[in-house]
Amino acid sequence: MSKTSNIPMITQRLLYFGIFTSISFWLNTLICGFILDYSLLTRYVSELGAVGTKTQLLFSIGVMTSSILNLVFSIGLYKACKQLNLSILPVFFIVTFSISMFGVSLFPMPLKLHGIFGPITLLLNLAPLSVFFLWKGKERLLEFRVFSILMFALMLLSVIVPRFIPSFQTQFPGLVQRVSHLGWSLWYIFLSLYCIKQITLCKIE
Repeated sequence: MSKTSNIPMITQRLLYFGIFTSISFWLNTLICGFILDYSLLTRYVSELGAVGTKTQLLFSIGVMTSSILNLVFSIGLYKACKQLNLSILPVFFIVTFSISMFGVSLFPMPLKLHGIFGPITLLLNLAPLSVFFLWKGKERLLEFRVFSILMFALMLLSVIVPRFIPSFQTQFPGLVQRVSHLGWSLWYIFLSLYCIKQITLCKIE
């Protein structure tokens, strides 16, 4: 088999890291939360790795792992976009998640830099939005574009709710934050599987 024919298979393997990123993030949250007897509804994710907590090191390692897995996924997605003739802009928004998680792992709450790196992940919200507007030209893209805009709407709730329903944010800050995490993690899984499928179809065609 030629080197060129191996490229799609390598890309497909890298794309699976989108699924691994989602699983890693949630496993880290659930395991650290279990250790601390922690409420997913009322407490922020960053509290799991706050300075002085017994899960600080474990959480930081988990977050760094998610950052690395996400970066590998970004490489795979970049290759997939090139092979499928799709806009690469969503990839750059996805990379911001790695930057944010890298900073969060190095600077735990309540360090000042934690408050700088943490919000960077909000740029990830723009990834599904950019897919909806930019990934056009193929009829089989429509279903995934619709799913992307729905996940963007779900992720956007973490921005809208605090602004228009302050009391809900005060009582259930963890829930608001996790709705956003649910949105991007589901989107990652479907994005990975969708691109893998499209590359397979291109090989068949």
